[in-house]
Amino acid sequence: MSVAFAASLISGFAHADLVKTGSVIYDSSTGLDWLSLTASTGFTYNAMEAAMNDTSSVFYGYQFAAVSDVKTLFNNQGYTGDFYNEVSDSSSRLAVSNIFELFGQTGSNCCARGDGMLLNQDGGSVGLLFYIPTVSWSGGASLVRVLDNLVLPNEFYWDSFPENKMGSWLVKAHVPAVPEPDVSLLAACGVLLAIAG
Repeated sequence: MSVAFAASLISGFAHADLVKTGSVIYDSSTGLDWLSLTASTGFTYNAMEAAMNDTSSVFYGYQFAAVSDVKTLFNNQGYTGDFYNEVSDSSSRLAVSNIFELFGQTGSNCCARGDGMLLNQDGGSVGLLFYIPTVSWSGGASLVRVLDNLVLPNEFYWDSFPENKMGSWLVKAHVPAVPEPDVSLLAACGVLLAIAG
């Protein structure tokens, strides 16, 4: 076995498992459910906030992720960048590619990309975090960038670029499914109740 192959196996075990079911991505390292960016496009920040509080909405129970939550998501996948400059190391590029595959493409104005709004912590303009798995102008590097205070809460940021849509980084605590009881266990309980009765 080559040293490079062995190193890739070891580094792969250090990354958090992300499991996608429909539009929901479960992060086993944090116990959080994320919603793909493509599932949340077409909303202003204020409209998404209202949808998250509407019990009939598919967004009910989610909340906007803080920038620290999204950074943790990327870092747990092996991303080592500074969330502003391009990265070319293989671990970071693989992390961005994995996130892209799971969270989706929301635009293509410069290249395939994903854009999402973050939690508005100060009540002013909203920040966003975007990712580009392969930057066309930079020899194949990847880019993940946080931009603070960029989007007004009641505006669609990409109106002037119809090929782009803005999603939202949405997260909630994971609730594991309750397993169905075993039929033989139910039958045994019934027999015991019949004997006792």
